[in-house]
Amino acid sequence: MNSPDTAAIRALSLGTAGHIDHGKTTLVHALTGIDTDRLPEEKRRGMTIDLGFAEFRVGEFHLGVVDVPGHERFVKNMLAGATGIDLALLVVAADDGVMQQTREHLAILDLLGICHGVVAISKGDTRDADWIELVVDDVQTLLKGTCLEHAPIVVTAVPAGGQSRGLKELRFALESVCRQVEVRNTGSLFRLAIDRSFTIAGRGTVVTGTVWSGAAAVGDVVEWAPLARPVTLRGLHNHGRPVETIRCGQRAAVNLSGVHHSDIVRGHELATPGYLKPSRLLTAELRVLADSPFPVKDRSHQRLHIGTQEVMTRVTLLDRRVIRPGERGIAQLDCQQEVLATCGQPLVLRLESPVVTIGGGRILQPAASRLSRARHNLLGRLTQLSSAEPIDRTEAAIFFFGIAPWTVHDICRDANIMPDESKQLLRHLCESGKIVSMGSSSCGPRLLHCDVIETLQQRLLGAVEACHAQDPLAPTIPRKRLISRFSGSGDEEVLSAVIGRLLAAGKLEGDDRVIARTGYAPRLSPRQQALMDRLLDEIRQREFQPPSTGELSGLLDAPRKDIDLLLRLCVGQGRLVHIGGELYLTANVETALREKVSCALREAGQLTVSQIKDVLGTTRKFALPICQYLDQIELTCREGDFRQLASNPKLR
Repeated sequence: MNSPDTAAIRALSLGTAGHIDHGKTTLVHALTGIDTDRLPEEKRRGMTIDLGFAEFRVGEFHLGVVDVPGHERFVKNMLAGATGIDLALLVVAADDGVMQQTREHLAILDLLGICHGVVAISKGDTRDADWIELVVDDVQTLLKGTCLEHAPIVVTAVPAGGQSRGLKELRFALESVCRQVEVRNTGSLFRLAIDRSFTIAGRGTVVTGTVWSGAAAVGDVVEWAPLARPVTLRGLHNHGRPVETIRCGQRAAVNLSGVHHSDIVRGHELATPGYLKPSRLLTAELRVLADSPFPVKDRSHQRLHIGTQEVMTRVTLLDRRVIRPGERGIAQLDCQQEVLATCGQPLVLRLESPVVTIGGGRILQPAASRLSRARHNLLGRLTQLSSAEPIDRTEAAIFFFGIAPWTVHDICRDANIMPDESKQLLRHLCESGKIVSMGSSSCGPRLLHCDVIETLQQRLLGAVEACHAQDPLAPTIPRKRLISRFSGSGDEEVLSAVIGRLLAAGKLEGDDRVIARTGYAPRLSPRQQALMDRLLDEIRQREFQPPSTGELSGLLDAPRKDIDLLLRLCVGQGRLVHIGGELYLTANVETALREKVSCALREAGQLTVSQIKDVLGTTRKFALPICQYLDQIELTCREGDFRQLASNPKLR
């Protein structure tokens, strides 16, 4: 075989699949020269138990091989190895033909969306040509309607001590299929799912896994998820060779600093900081295999396999009560422990007992909020997350973010897009009015979906109406009081911005302190109107010696709370002015107060409280709060015991 230029080599991951004792490991050994059965128990029993790894080249492709066990007891290990591979090598023995694990492994490949592969008929030397032709026919029938329907089929034989055959044809078929595998974007965020963790003397903790996306280099700091701990990549190896960089499609061994290998388990991941978000609740689009002996029922418990992780989950169906064989549905998966996922990531469901594969699907929301079947209006948004168009997925993800702040890494995870395309997608959504800028935060611009803003506006208007109904005599509502009603819905900055939009649209009126529904006027009953008239008359008659709130309650024989409400209403209407404490003046008297004191100060230059008392014909009890009020509104200023006109007195 010619050795292509190293610069032209493309790394891909090949996973085996097939029934136990059908010769997967023997075939890998013949292709690579590597025995992937590394465990003593595997050597003793002659059976693959856990994942094994090898490598070889075909043409310009460097294939990292993940050899998986075929026994039904170790399907979970097969799933851990199959997730993330680029192409599959499905092995069917000529002497046995299609068996139970052949079917289950093929179903798993189909559920994982692994649509490139080759079928190897192994042990071709054990049966005659007519029998092998029947086996090939059975395999072709099995492949119909699956992701490997058009996979080439190659007959092979690797007899012990004999002449191998079919390997050249198998290599040619693999090379041909490799050319069909879409090139992954190395500009995506880094992600490596860990399948092994161990220690090497003198080096410390080493983890291995397949790089699913992006790239990383020696010295990079990545995040150890789900613990959200930063770890440094001390060293990198690809199939035993030290390298400076690892890329998507490659098998990698990673030497980590500051981590004990026993703390890392299969299912943990290394990723770009801030990319993955551990969650116990996922939303997914599920499908049940057409030949599954069991449906998926609402509230049922299943085994969820995602990435290299297995976890028990409770399935809550959102659009039906049961998903029957051959059907699809949308569900939320309530997991017993935290799961790491991204939008579009495939998953497999296996029955809790008996442990058989019944279906799978794809993640719609890797970190979901709990939904109910009653919120059927959101189903369209959820299915939008499975769209083939990045713009649709991005819009839907932003809708589900609500008013929570998010980063580019969040949108990449929840919309399954690349960082380099996010800017253009967001700009397009802004230009179309689908998303709107509502200020900024430490995470960057606050971009909200227009429907989220509309819903929040309606809720705010409803809250304003509720406040008016609760306090019908108050002409306005304190802005802080309104926002406090939404303490569980988001931060004050976004709510204030939405209130600003309502003010600009004329649906509310007010300022930075108080707001009200546009055109709102307090509604007084005949009794309340009569009480207000008497209240104003009492304050007007007393001129510069106004009655206190308590005195008014006694004079008018009315509850204190009713007096307080009417006083606030009159202030809001501009009929009264609050000068401090429990004292109010009518608007006309307050104007006269300003004029009298201003005129006296212009003549005298400065006056004491006692002199101002005489000017107004009141007592010291009222003169002191009146003087303090005049200082507060900057009509006067105090110099020792004297008041004089402020340099720029505010007259109104």
